[in-house]
Amino acid sequence: MASRSCPSENGGFLQVSGLCYTIDTALPSCVTVDGKGMFVKIEGTRRIQNVQVYNSGSGTYEPISLTKIYTLASHNYMHKSAGDGINMFTNNRYLLEGIMIDNQVLINYIVDGLNGVVGANYGDPHGQGRIVAVETAP
Repeated sequence: MASRSCPSENGGFLQVSGLCYTIDTALPSCVTVDGKGMFVKIEGTRRIQNVQVYNSGSGTYEPISLTKIYTLASHNYMHKSAGDGINMFTNNRYLLEGIMIDNQVLINYIVDGLNGVVGANYGDPHGQGRIVAVETAP
């Protein structure tokens, strides 16, 4: 859903941590949205491929499992308000709510996680290589 317009810019493109995947931009988006831009379904060949989830125990990425339960963190705009049409999370169970606003999470990460120094590895506007856009031959 969030990468349906890739390689074009999309304000709803998810900035993720702990995931890596490939977007085949030669494939058209198979996402169907309603008249208000809300997600309805996925039908057809998926352009998102090779989705892997970071395993903090092993320190490696492993293929996503359809039978595992994953915990994720996000902001209310997407999770509760279905921002950018991402409505698939609105009925999920929340373990913790209202912990802090998104900019405070960023501040805490820079101060506590990075010791106040945003390193050069964050300098590439295209990210750290976890999300790769490719175009397969037609």
